[in-house]
Amino acid sequence: MSSKEVATAQALVDAMAMRFDPGDFKDEYEEAVEDIVKAKVAGREVVEVEEPEAETTVVDLMSALKASVERAKEGEEAATGRGKRTAAERKRTTTRRRKSA
Repeated sequence: MSSKEVATAQALVDAMAMRFDPGDFKDEYEEAVEDIVKAKVAGREVVEVEEPEAETTVVDLMSALKASVERAKEGEEAATGRGKRTAAERKRTTTRRRKSA
């Protein structure tokens, strides 16, 4: 890895890092188990709710990266005015007028 890549990775980690406080999080699983136990103790019927299957979208990372790079290039071309000119426009040069002797 180059030093630039390491610096970029470190900057990303630093940007995403935060202080961890367990009190900021709620344990929903523990609460659900407690509710089930209380229902059984009270003699109520416990019905298992079937959870929907999680969507498993597989992303081709290389294709996503290439598309992102292309969008970035298009944005640069639009900002600089490049990329949309015809061949004749790119070849056009200014001509100098000759001074009369």
